[in-house]
Amino acid sequence: IDNWKNANSYDKNINVMLDNGNDKIKSILYYFGDAYCGGNGKISWYKNYPIITGKQALWEGHNNYSTLADKLNSYPISPTTDTGYSLIPVHVWSNNMA
Repeated sequence: IDNWKNANSYDKNINVMLDNGNDKIKSILYYFGDAYCGGNGKISWYKNYPIITGKQALWEGHNNYSTLADKLNSYPISPTTDTGYSLIPVHVWSNNMA
């Protein structure tokens, strides 16, 4: 999503929610698609609000702890760009803390 305001395939109710949030909402963590990482980690902006999508998932059939760590470690270290950040959806039913 390069310009959230013109994105045709996303829920425009998010824009309404942000417009009417009375500055209580600071950002949106937006999960959609396969394993909730359909946005491939893209960070888009609507006015001054970042809309952040899942990048990879810790989800059976997608990544395990090891493959996820390898993927995350392969990304550039870049604290000033969106490529330096990763929002990771975790499927609690296919992962345990044991």
